[in-house]
Amino acid sequence: MKIAVISDIHGNFEALLSVFDDIRSAEANEILCLGDFVGYGPQPEEVAQFLLKSEIPCVLGNHENAILHPSSLIHFNEDAMVSIEITRDLISKETLEYIANMKPNLILDDLLFVHGAPLDSFTDYITRLSDDRLMGIFEDLEQQVAFIGHTHHPLHCFCDGQEFEFDRLHQGTNPLDPKRKHIINVGSVGQPRDGNSDAKYVIFDDTDFTVDLRFVNYDIDKTANLLAKRNFPKFNAERLYQNWIEVPR
Repeated sequence: MKIAVISDIHGNFEALLSVFDDIRSAEANEILCLGDFVGYGPQPEEVAQFLLKSEIPCVLGNHENAILHPSSLIHFNEDAMVSIEITRDLISKETLEYIANMKPNLILDDLLFVHGAPLDSFTDYITRLSDDRLMGIFEDLEQQVAFIGHTHHPLHCFCDGQEFEFDRLHQGTNPLDPKRKHIINVGSVGQPRDGNSDAKYVIFDDTDFTVDLRFVNYDIDKTANLLAKRNFPKFNAERLYQNWIEVPR
């Protein structure tokens, strides 16, 4: 079975549509979302309705949590805070109810899906955890593979039971060692921060035990122009281009 795992769409509907087309061409059997489909981007309602109508399961991210609990914005930078406030005015009551019913994690067979860090954190970054904490996570992890987002950087962390290692997740097919436990960061659909502006997501093949990191081109200008039209912080658009070209005015 091939499972497409997407994360951090952040209201970028153009990126989501392009990724969905790529998923269909790859003939994935199932799609799961790791949260943060709102925040930063100009079309949170369109993204939410697409996920709902496509029946794509989605876990709670820290930006959805901020929609529900404004007090959590104390942990956000100014641009993120402003983006959440704008987002609240762009989403429907149905989307708000959808967010309110999200769970912090999902389990499918021998796979765990969570936004931040296993087992159920939507705020922790695994790259900032102590060695003891991360080893404890691997010890408590009952599933062999966990998929996360949150950092917007594709990454692979694996453990043999004695020690863990970090490695980049490379574009294309990444074989996984069946004798180890794995935490896979799938990157970001809507706001990559790895120096490449393409939308990112992965397809996990449980037969070959591989993760395919896929890069998808989309119309960044369209999203950037809509960000300006809806008065989102300019930095949100600049991030889409990874500072390679000038942002449209």
